[in-house]
Amino acid sequence: MPDSLFITFEGGEATGKSTQVRQLSNQLRETGRNVVTVAEPGGTELGTRLRRLVKYGDMPIGPRAEALLFVAARAQLVEEVIAPARGPIRPRARRRRAPQHERGGDRRPEARPHCAA
Repeated sequence: MPDSLFITFEGGEATGKSTQVRQLSNQLRETGRNVVTVAEPGGTELGTRLRRLVKYGDMPIGPRAEALLFVAARAQLVEEVIAPARGPIRPRARRRRAPQHERGGDRRPEARPHCAA
């Protein structure tokens, strides 16, 4: 097995990604591997706050602004967690189009041909 891997589990909300990440991480740790798990969106204070704002906030957020908020959360996650962890295996749970999946299909760019998120 290579010294460093970045493993991503993708899927919609409540599809078992976190469960799979936890099981794989535990199995890899049992073999002596150094494993760092991350979650997206989240994984950092900024990511957690932005996710909460988008998901539970009391103000409307347009799809382009929402996408940019999640890009900011991802940038922070890379800078704060992923880049410093180079070397270990890094499984993570991620929704393929995290911003669009947060509130359902109405946020999909393909559903809004004039939205260039």
